[in-house]
Amino acid sequence: MRIPEDKAIEHRIDYKIIVDIYEGDGGYAMAWHAYLENSLSFPFIAKDITQSSGKHLNITGMLDAEECSDGMYVYFTTTSDTSTDELPINLEDLELVSGDDETKQAVKDWRYWCARGYRLANFDEYSEFNEEDT
Repeated sequence: MRIPEDKAIEHRIDYKIIVDIYEGDGGYAMAWHAYLENSLSFPFIAKDITQSSGKHLNITGMLDAEECSDGMYVYFTTTSDTSTDELPINLEDLELVSGDDETKQAVKDWRYWCARGYRLANFDEYSEFNEEDT
């Protein structure tokens, strides 16, 4: 079930994030990546909503645009007795715990877009399908 439409978020997405994007050219992924990269202030704390423990993660950065063609991924830091590693996680799977206002808005925008049923891959598949039919 899709969440209800939020006109303010829809307007921001249409006129700030994905303005001038053409389907099928990878533009949606690039536009979202640019928006998030410019809006997220690292580090911030988020909860992994895919885990029943709701573990809090220290989010330290964003993967390169080339690695975000099917979703927006960020790094979290994990520390053991012998090492500290940065591992990727889908931003859609995170709920912000603490961060500045711009980070909160950017995460909210991305999660809203996903919750409305949009997927980066959907746009490329749609365009490829249409190109094959012409």
